[in-house]
Amino acid sequence: DHFKKYNDTHGHLEGDELLIKVAKQLVNCSRQQDLIVRYGGEEFLLVLPSTNIEQAKVIAERIISAVSKNTNVTVSAGLSVYTRKSDFNKLVEQADKALYAAKKAGRNRFIVAENNGAGVV
Repeated sequence: DHFKKYNDTHGHLEGDELLIKVAKQLVNCSRQQDLIVRYGGEEFLLVLPSTNIEQAKVIAERIISAVSKNTNVTVSAGLSVYTRKSDFNKLVEQADKALYAAKKAGRNRFIVAENNGAGVV
């Protein structure tokens, strides 16, 4: 959350160090089978294979807590659930909308994308 402000205040080198710290928290809070990638400037994408929405919520809560405890920033996240009708672009679009809803709702939280109650993340 507010990465641009952090970068502007502390400089790009500190911003890069912050991204590394956040990435380490993502790794620490994830499982061996999970895939973590940097998906944009300050965005990360996590793929959680064979994970239902309740399990994904636990991982998201763990990440949000760890990042705020171990860094100077908070994290907002959007969760999207894979179904047989899903494609990658649609999943990312749904997660992105949920991410912005989390930011609008006050940040430092996650929101599950609409029309995603069942299935596997």
